[in-house]
Amino acid sequence: MNTSECTAYHLFIARIDGQDYKVPHVMGDAEFEEIIQLNNGYLPQGLRVYHFNNMDHLMLNPIIAAMPVYKIPVKNLFGTMPAQPMKLKDKQREKTFDIRRKYGDFVLCEGSLMDVFRQVDGVHSCIITKLKVCPITLREAQEYIKKHHRHCSPPKFHKFSVALKVDGEQDFVGVGVASTPKARAQMDGETLEINRVCSDARYADVCSKLYALMIRAGKSMGYRRFISYTLPEEDGASLKAAGFHLDGITEGRTSSWSSGKRPRNIEKYPQGAKFRWVLFKGGD
Repeated sequence: MNTSECTAYHLFIARIDGQDYKVPHVMGDAEFEEIIQLNNGYLPQGLRVYHFNNMDHLMLNPIIAAMPVYKIPVKNLFGTMPAQPMKLKDKQREKTFDIRRKYGDFVLCEGSLMDVFRQVDGVHSCIITKLKVCPITLREAQEYIKKHHRHCSPPKFHKFSVALKVDGEQDFVGVGVASTPKARAQMDGETLEINRVCSDARYADVCSKLYALMIRAGKSMGYRRFISYTLPEEDGASLKAAGFHLDGITEGRTSSWSSGKRPRNIEKYPQGAKFRWVLFKGGD
């Protein structure tokens, strides 16, 4: 008897946003059984397995061969419980689901009949959970903003910075930087500018909480007026939620800040018109 014909192999296939992807790691029986037992012996909706007993079958199957590859840490996902309660918010269906397993941006949610496999993308879905305030240096804030902010570079100076984390997660989920106003006309000694808020879109309500934290900290330092700026294409939802109102539109620069001695990435220093938002906190 050919023992190779009796050996079973298993290939996970994940469905993400209506597209099937093969996980590029072929498992033997022992590893497959170990993973399945981590989830009480069954597969969640959105994950299926292609079983075969000859490696040549994998390459000869035209559907599997044409399927795109997506590296999903299935074993880590099945074996990792969140360090604190979490819910997945489905923005399209306006529903929330309890998260049973989480690793990176992959989750297993509790469905009505079985667990459901999802990737949290921050656009169609996000995570609702408790956010923890933690200290952060200016350099750490600069590194986070440089890596994650869509259109702004990190500020050079600050009055103070704040950060938010989630228990069990290594990276920050958001940072905020406050400073004295850059515009000379706004420098009245009682105005604090919130000049950077940067968040991980996979987590809900991060920006709103950062604004609230910086306002509270600034008020305790004696500031009574708070300003911030957005680009015209931004809706300012987090600012509105924090109590800011639209105060006006600032004119864009007619000349570039970039020069031979001080070159700047124009994409990271937007120079067009901006909306100015204001919040007064005097007397309350």
